[in-house]
Amino acid sequence: MPMNPWPVYFKFNDVEELKSHQITEFYKNISARKEIIDKLRKEGSFAQYEVEMVSREGDAVNMLLSASLTGKVISGMLMNITQRKKAEKALQDSEEKYHTLFKSNPTYTILISLEGAILDVNSAASKFASISSPELLVKASRSCRYSLTKKILNSSGVNSYWHYRERPLNLSSIS
Repeated sequence: MPMNPWPVYFKFNDVEELKSHQITEFYKNISARKEIIDKLRKEGSFAQYEVEMVSREGDAVNMLLSASLTGKVISGMLMNITQRKKAEKALQDSEEKYHTLFKSNPTYTILISLEGAILDVNSAASKFASISSPELLVKASRSCRYSLTKKILNSSGVNSYWHYRERPLNLSSIS
């Protein structure tokens, strides 16, 4: 028989130990329970409502709740999304690091899509051109075109893409 994961999520040894506690003990913020009850009374049911809970050791347990209210009985389903929330946070942190590195790079840097659109410029590029980054984006997109020329297989067996400029990118002439 497969092991029930719920005691593990909340740091209990077994289901009986978990059932000996009130559900209200596991809400990170008890007002969330009141919001859920109010929502059920008003709407009768809902789906995919995120709830922050905590294990008995205080660790975050993120749940996705779908529930309905029939009389005084709440029935529903909880899905543990803690790992998904951690992955979302890690992705957000990584994007913030990338953004900081891109923006603070002392070499002027231009971010270009595979279709050739200029997506972003860093502060060094705008300083070099003596105009703000938003102005530079507008002016550069009007005066420069990039195209994907070819896809090649390099010596390591990895696909590489080569770009060329149809018109030279001269940042000093953009301002």
